[in-house]
Amino acid sequence: MDWLLILVLLVAAYTAIAFVIHRNKLWEEHIVFYGPIMAIKTNRIGFFDKFAAYRTFFRLYGTAGVIAVIIISVFITVMLFISVRYTLLVQPEPTGIYKPQNILLLPGINEYVPSTLAVWLAFIITIGIHEFGHAILCRVENIKVKTMGALIAVIPIGFFVEPDEEELDKTKGMAKVRMFGAGITNNLVVGFSCFVLLVLCMGLVIPIGQPIIHGVYKDYPAANAGIPPGSFIKGISTYTTNQTVRITTTPPGDLNDTQIPDYGLNITRESERYYLGISNPSQTYNQTIDLYLHQKYFKKLYGIIPANVSINTSSQLHEAPYPPESGIPGADTFTGVRIKNLTVSTRQDISAILNTTKPGDSITLIIEKDGITKPYNLTLTQWPDGMSGMTSGFMGVEYYDGTAVMSVIQGMLSPIGFFQFLIVPFANDSGAQFLRILAFETPDTTYYQVPFEGYWGVVHLLFWCGWINLNVGIFNAIPMIPLDGGYIFKEGVERMFDRRGLMKYSGYVTSAVSYLMLVVLVSLIALPYLLHL
Repeated sequence: MDWLLILVLLVAAYTAIAFVIHRNKLWEEHIVFYGPIMAIKTNRIGFFDKFAAYRTFFRLYGTAGVIAVIIISVFITVMLFISVRYTLLVQPEPTGIYKPQNILLLPGINEYVPSTLAVWLAFIITIGIHEFGHAILCRVENIKVKTMGALIAVIPIGFFVEPDEEELDKTKGMAKVRMFGAGITNNLVVGFSCFVLLVLCMGLVIPIGQPIIHGVYKDYPAANAGIPPGSFIKGISTYTTNQTVRITTTPPGDLNDTQIPDYGLNITRESERYYLGISNPSQTYNQTIDLYLHQKYFKKLYGIIPANVSINTSSQLHEAPYPPESGIPGADTFTGVRIKNLTVSTRQDISAILNTTKPGDSITLIIEKDGITKPYNLTLTQWPDGMSGMTSGFMGVEYYDGTAVMSVIQGMLSPIGFFQFLIVPFANDSGAQFLRILAFETPDTTYYQVPFEGYWGVVHLLFWCGWINLNVGIFNAIPMIPLDGGYIFKEGVERMFDRRGLMKYSGYVTSAVSYLMLVVLVSLIALPYLLHL
């Protein structure tokens, strides 16, 4: 079903339900409307009173959170001004992350945030954790919580906690700041915790060892042959032409001992019958086979078989020109084609084979894709200019290295590594796209052995819960009312100005900073369009 149709049906259903509730004044004590948004609330909030028993811990927790929020607030403010300057200098096109809808952290609207179950669950969890932080610190700081509830429109869009306004106004200083910062603190703690759990969870998977073609180089043999990305290399056939081979012939009546001594392979009636699929031949048939062997098979050659490679040669007999100057009974040499059919299971196997080739050689790759095996013929070329020193033939494939991916993910448990999590949804270069398995359903997820069914759903939930929590926490730290960072800034300005007898000016400073930050945010959205009018 089309998403637009689903959206229309949801809007229609919500409108009908909201209209009936509003018109008939149903459940007035628990349902109120703010324009088109329906709020379902309750005054049963005794649950939050239990946290007051741990007042010392939560005050220490809140104070540490406020310090973190102030640091992030300064950092994000500086980064916003740098972003505006960068936009003015570079003048990017209004595409990609510069589209207005991509500034908003709304699943399905932001093209980098998919509308999936994992994303919506993470979105709801994030808002719930944020509001619960405010409610818990309200009770810890002896601020009454009047109601709590959920805001409902077409889809759940959030939760709310309503503190008592009079008690909130009476609260001053760190107690109030801790309350405002608790939501951001919760988001940051949960976000980092989810990423730590994600890395630990990824330690449970095992990359498969088969050689996987992750991509192909444009205009190189693999791409020209039409080899699809996401396929597995199961085998390789290599060819060596114009090989002169010396053989020993025997009288026509005794072909069972006919040999190619240089390679130690027998050409017998038994092998011929096996090749043709004859199980119980008659004497006449055997005589016919003897003659056929004598006149025909001296022109054919098995491939060379290395001692450490298992090759199925039953169907690999190949024509070779017979020397015209020699009669069949006395022939002792011919020139032909050698073929090696090699089964491969690792990238190292392929490298060992290709190291024996040179540009211009022909090979056949046995490729498996979606359970279907198919051969692809390639003529190897020279390596690209940036890969100097290589003299072997080049196929033009890029392998998927699951072991290297796991190593990078494990290394993300570091201060700098955490920033990699934040750019995963926007990654579009080959060096970072492999991390998209953490957030999206991609073919790469099939390249791992997972410990249980639904494993990738858990991974994606942990990623989006961490990613959305951190982004919501960082955004709310911006010193702009009505964001939490704005109220923390307002409380700090009021306390500082009050001690100096300048309280009447605090409101102007708070408003000026809030409007300045609003202008910066709007500029980041509008400038890419205005600069290209």
